[in-house]
Amino acid sequence: MLRQHSWYAWVKTTLLLITFSGCVTPSSSRIDPPEPHHGAQYYSSLTAKLLGSDTSKTLDYRLIDPVIFKGIVQENTLTHPIADPAKIQRLKANSVGITVDDQTIQIDLQWVRDRSIADSVEYQIYLYFDTTTGLISSAHGEPGTDSTTSPEYYYQSTTRVAHPFVDSVRLNWILIGQVHGHPARKDPGQTTAHHMSPADSITAHCLQIPVYAIDAMDKQSGSSEKMHRIVPNAASPPADDTTHIGSTRGKNFVAKDSIDIGRQALWIWGKSRLLDTACLNKNRHKGRDVWFTH
Repeated sequence: MLRQHSWYAWVKTTLLLITFSGCVTPSSSRIDPPEPHHGAQYYSSLTAKLLGSDTSKTLDYRLIDPVIFKGIVQENTLTHPIADPAKIQRLKANSVGITVDDQTIQIDLQWVRDRSIADSVEYQIYLYFDTTTGLISSAHGEPGTDSTTSPEYYYQSTTRVAHPFVDSVRLNWILIGQVHGHPARKDPGQTTAHHMSPADSITAHCLQIPVYAIDAMDKQSGSSEKMHRIVPNAASPPADDTTHIGSTRGKNFVAKDSIDIGRQALWIWGKSRLLDTACLNKNRHKGRDVWFTH
């Protein structure tokens, strides 16, 4: 469910995610490309979208002003990496390296899992990209119910990106992913499934971000648990449902299949489209401020 409230040029929106015990039909069109093995990857300081890459021998993620990037590079570098040494030197001189605060993210992933299982409600975090520093990190959102979570963000119509709302709007933070827990249902007649939901699929498609869920219905607080993910679809929802892409690290950081979820989220967001306003409008209930996504 989306609740839209005008605030000057900004829109404060709440999107409702609903846990669903049914199945999601896979699609052949996914925005989840394999990460490159080498070359500098240049991201826009305006939208955090991938602008292009070069042929450097080492893999590097960099933040650059899109106007400067365009002034240096004329060709389409999404399909043809930059090979000119002079251009590569200028690009690197006018960009900064992107860093991932993986320790904070991993601690927050475990926090989502532990609080969701302890309180039997869906806790959530936002994965964000700081366009002023090039930092990828996470922040806590408001908890939901035992079957719903509501990400809060401001939509900027000029750039068509979302800024997570954490205490206040952070205009330099771009929402690149969301993670929520899947606790056991309080109703004994209902069961929480170990995968994503159709509503998660619509969320991923409309916001063009990966949405992650962490199993929080079994075991004890502090234990490592499986994570699932759904990604934006290039055509229309439902998007692909990827079950068990990795695990939280657990209180002793012992999980062997933990993933660099921050860089993964940036890579998926960077290759997806901008926020899909047509998708949002399609799911809006006519005549009301409440936007339904299920």
